[in-house]
Amino acid sequence: MSNLVRVFVNDNEVFVPPGTSVLEACEKIGVQIPRFCYHPELSIAGNCRMCLVEISPGPPKPQASCAMPVMKDMKVFTNSPLVKKAREAVIEFLLLNHPLDCPICDQGGECDLQDQTMNFGSDRSRFYQFKRGVEDHNYGPFVKTIMTRCIHCTRCVRYADEIAGVADLGTTNRGQATEIGTYIGKAFESEVSGNVIDLCPVGALTSKSYKFTPAIKAPTSALPLKNTTQASRRALSQLPKGMPRMASSLMKKPMMAPVGLAAATAVAMMAP
Repeated sequence: MSNLVRVFVNDNEVFVPPGTSVLEACEKIGVQIPRFCYHPELSIAGNCRMCLVEISPGPPKPQASCAMPVMKDMKVFTNSPLVKKAREAVIEFLLLNHPLDCPICDQGGECDLQDQTMNFGSDRSRFYQFKRGVEDHNYGPFVKTIMTRCIHCTRCVRYADEIAGVADLGTTNRGQATEIGTYIGKAFESEVSGNVIDLCPVGALTSKSYKFTPAIKAPTSALPLKNTTQASRRALSQLPKGMPRMASSLMKKPMMAPVGLAAATAVAMMAP
């Protein structure tokens, strides 16, 4: 182990090769660090600041574990009060402009921001002003954009440049005004462009082919009861004692109704 570096993660000893990031050292012993911008196949960006940890000896403020290399006998604390407070603040600022549309978001239930908010965020916010609005872009035939949900992790930008080999995506402006898009309105037409949908940790980039659709406003299909004799008999046989007789008498009247036990029960309940 002479060529390995000894690190202490929450007082647990771990040996890793030189140049290993603190985040990777933590994962080696099963300590999960929350993150948004980090991905093992992409370059380090350090945008989201969600992976903050406390380091000793080191600066007095939490450090981004994805961009911090390990040092000999470094002590890392992933759940100290300082770290918890910092993560809660990061979540609060990410939600500052993020729309609260989880029930209609295609990423709902599989959203990293949703999960991290439940695990590390607060149950209230100090900010109630209007949220920022961002114009959506047309990225081509596969990717649907709702850019007000974007948290500027730049995973899509780095994937396009480093993996797909097309520098079609980029960032413009700075700070709160930052936007991610294509240059001069160009479509993102790479044959592997759909992969950014899986890389996006929120619902900013979703699939056009599998997006949610509005409820179909069509009347419930119904058949004349004279054509549903067998189905009605089966349904009547499952009704409580006394109800089949009432339902049978009502079914003799010409009417339209859906087939099934629920329909027969409803008909029986209509009896005086």
